[in-house]
Amino acid sequence: MNTLAQKALCEYLCRFVTERRLQRIEHVLNNRTHFIQLVLENIFQEHNASAILRTCDAFGIQNIHAIETKNQLKFNADIALGSEQWVSVHSHLEKSTAAVFQELREQGYTIVATSPHHNAYTPFNIPLNTKIALVMGTEKQGLETESLNLADCCLYLPMVGFAESFNVSVSAALALQPIMHRLRNSQQHIGLTEHEKLKLKIEWLIKSIRNGKSLANAFLNNK
Repeated sequence: MNTLAQKALCEYLCRFVTERRLQRIEHVLNNRTHFIQLVLENIFQEHNASAILRTCDAFGIQNIHAIETKNQLKFNADIALGSEQWVSVHSHLEKSTAAVFQELREQGYTIVATSPHHNAYTPFNIPLNTKIALVMGTEKQGLETESLNLADCCLYLPMVGFAESFNVSVSAALALQPIMHRLRNSQQHIGLTEHEKLKLKIEWLIKSIRNGKSLANAFLNNK
């Protein structure tokens, strides 16, 4: 679908939502980013995956990538509370960790592995001059050794207690909050392009409208 067709479809779908809903969609779109993406490696507990999904939505992170070499990423609707509709989850069920990292690097991302045993960067001093793919591991053992070795650098969350790590969903929130705060207070452009906004707006409008997909298909078939 070319840009003109996308704009026409978007205008048509806007007729079926309230002005308040439209304003909400616009507000969220204007605060969405691809600059930071989250990569989840073999997360197996639905409540953790769902909490991370809500965290990403809340901070404006649009993309989550799932490395599923051992466990398949699943969500609990009661915890996600609809966030799965607004965040793009990319399953890499058939791909190796190395392949996923390579794809992200080709898109300009620096691979940042989270690990409590690697005293490297913290969320408060990690360089933000390049796009970041933040990689988080399983609930029990954290990231696989392969992931740590393949990453460009590591990030840890400072701790002063007996526990060696935070819960993975808590870690996601603690890492993303200062990083996003720093980015939003910088001069760096981290928002979506107009084309990316348009594409996502259509997707969200369809999800916001009862029988939205059928309406969109009918409109396109009549063109």
